[in-house]
Amino acid sequence: MKIDCIKKTIAILAALTFGCAVAFAEPAPDSNSPAHGNKGPAAQRPVRDFLQELSEKLNLTDAQKTAIKPILATEANEIKAVLQDNSLSKEQQKTKLSDIRESSDKKINALLTPEQQAKWAKIKEHAKQERNKKNTPGA
Repeated sequence: MKIDCIKKTIAILAALTFGCAVAFAEPAPDSNSPAHGNKGPAAQRPVRDFLQELSEKLNLTDAQKTAIKPILATEANEIKAVLQDNSLSKEQQKTKLSDIRESSDKKINALLTPEQQAKWAKIKEHAKQERNKKNTPGA
C-alpha cells in the first residue's frame, strides 16, 4: 500500500514538472518576433501582428481595425517592393520608405480619435528613434 502511494506521488510530481516545463518554456526565437529584437517595418512582420499590437496600444474599435488593416497591408507591400528594388540607392530607398510611412501614418491618423492620435504620435516617434538608433554606426 505504501508503494502505491509513492508511485502516485511520483506520477503526480512528474505530471506537475512536465506541466511547469511546458508552461514556462520559451518558444524558439523567430527572426521577426519582437522577442528577437525586431520590431521593424511592416514588411518584416505580419500585418496581423502589427494590427494586434496597435489595437492593444490604441484600444481600436472593430471598425477602426477593419479600416486600418488594408492600409497596413498596402504599406507592407510597398515597403517590401522598395527593399527588393536593387536599382535604388540606399538614400533613394530611405526617402521612399519615409514617404510610404508618412502616407500610411496620415491615413491611419485620420481614423483615430484625438486621444488615439496622441498615442499614435508617441508610437511613431519611438519607432523613428529605434530606426535611427539601428541605422546609426556604433549604436
